[in-house]
Amino acid sequence: MSEMKQMAKPLLNSSPIPSALPKLSFEIQGMHCKSCVRKVEAALQQLDLPISATVELRPPGAGWLEVAVDSVDLGPERMEEVSAMVQKAVEGLGLQIQPAGN
Repeated sequence: MSEMKQMAKPLLNSSPIPSALPKLSFEIQGMHCKSCVRKVEAALQQLDLPISATVELRPPGAGWLEVAVDSVDLGPERMEEVSAMVQKAVEGLGLQIQPAGN
């Protein structure tokens, strides 16, 4: 975990995430406006994780979050840790989040 804390803050953007990076996708319920998108982005920026993220509003009342881990060397355990931290940050905003496809 301390290794992750030393990495850069996440980059948030609207461009597609490079395909070579490991990705996590999430569905978010309770997002209704651009302000919600900005809140999710701000919450992710507070995480000390090596991630890039794209947050999209998908009406009605839903959103999409794609997170790329800026390291191809992370194993499954670390990916699960990143996923848990991202979900906790979004849930802290009062939104419901789940991995896409579940």
